[in-house]
Amino acid sequence: MRRILAVVASLANVGSGTLLVDEIDTGLHYAALKDMWKLIIEMAYKQEVQIFATTHSGDCVKAFKQVLEETEKPDVGKLFRLERDGEQIKAVSYLADELSIAVEQDIEVR
Repeated sequence: MRRILAVVASLANVGSGTLLVDEIDTGLHYAALKDMWKLIIEMAYKQEVQIFATTHSGDCVKAFKQVLEETEKPDVGKLFRLERDGEQIKAVSYLADELSIAVEQDIEVR
């Protein structure tokens, strides 16, 4: 609960800016992830805050996907996967519909 409260308080204090959250799901039970994403996405949209959050959790990615599918504006969220291409690191992006397909097909996006 403290973790979610800390993120929500940070969202409220950022104003219309950017919030960076490392390992957003740390310390949270997987059953709370969907509610966490719903709250964060709604608050970020209202506060005009852009959030960059990292995770290694498949459950966290699935919860994010579910919330994007249920929202009226699925384009408010996007997942980026970083992959090495030789000496370079490139970002591969997934919009809500692409993320949905990837999760349903069990394609690794983390």
